[in-house]
Amino acid sequence: IRIDQTGFAPQFFHFEDIPQLELNTTYKVRAKHMLRFTANGSIGEYWSDYGPYCTIGIAGPEITQLLPQYCNSVEPYGFDDYIQAYAVTFADQYRFTLDDGVSSIQATSTSYTLFLDNVPGLEFNSTYSVTVQSRVNGLWSDPGPACDVNMVTTVPPTALQAAYCNGNYDYPSAQYIFADYIGGADKYEWGFTPVGGGPAQYQLTNGYSLAFHWASSLNLQAGTSYSVAIRARLAGQWGSYGAECPINLNSPSMESSDGFAAKVDLDRPSPLILYPNPSSGEFRILAEITTEEIGSASVLVVDVMGREVYSENIPVKGSTLNNVIRLPESIRSGMYRIQVSLAETLHDTEILIDRTMR
Repeated sequence: IRIDQTGFAPQFFHFEDIPQLELNTTYKVRAKHMLRFTANGSIGEYWSDYGPYCTIGIAGPEITQLLPQYCNSVEPYGFDDYIQAYAVTFADQYRFTLDDGVSSIQATSTSYTLFLDNVPGLEFNSTYSVTVQSRVNGLWSDPGPACDVNMVTTVPPTALQAAYCNGNYDYPSAQYIFADYIGGADKYEWGFTPVGGGPAQYQLTNGYSLAFHWASSLNLQAGTSYSVAIRARLAGQWGSYGAECPINLNSPSMESSDGFAAKVDLDRPSPLILYPNPSSGEFRILAEITTEEIGSASVLVVDVMGREVYSENIPVKGSTLNNVIRLPESIRSGMYRIQVSLAETLHDTEILIDRTMR
């Protein structure tokens, strides 16, 4: 590799300015210099001979490991939690290995954050020894020191979100209700029991929302109040039902051509979930789509002055928006608004970015 420095060249160079260099490689280095002078209107340039070789070694990728706050936590981790490693300069991949002493699971991430609901095969009531590797220029580092991560023992209970309890809803209609989100859950079971007594009815959904006009297993009656109980299934295991709360069903106030209410209650809170919040600049954005399949969503990040600082179009798979947003380093710590356009509806919520969390 030859490096030429002309003009008033310094007597050094930065390794990052030499893309041909390879990690974990030893090089023999020698140098020569040039003298330039002007005499009688002429410019002369003279190169010296090369000096003796000197041997230098370029180290392999930097070793990384989980940050201390994620190791040996007293509180076990849920499937909606995440773990983070030390960031490595120029790394484009991180490989997390989770070993329970019987088998190991490997998961890769394009950043130093691993969301546990993206790790297939995690089990309840298990302790995993976690190591992390970084990849730079196609070369993986050695694993860093291991530390333990403890998983929850059971599926946490879920329930109707507080904002939807004691609500009044047209039935059947395009209105919807939301359960508390359980990270990694692939099924939710909704139980409706008449408040005055009677048999319960049940409906399964793939996500944490239920739209009344899609609830094919229910035969609810308008003008009746129901007590709603919900449980979630995670990794093949059902959790327990959470606290029950009542809802009131009214006759539809306005019928559309397909027999369902045309209006949607826009006074309900945003269905967006952002976590972690506060965030170091990387966070997951999650939402249930209660209208028809839309294909993509528009995400806009706005600062406290109302200026757009970031935008991105992200895919929507089926009826679920579930993506990781990684804000560029130019976006500094502070409070920001996240605005997401879904099926011509704008949802708006806040997030705190704290760059010191890494």
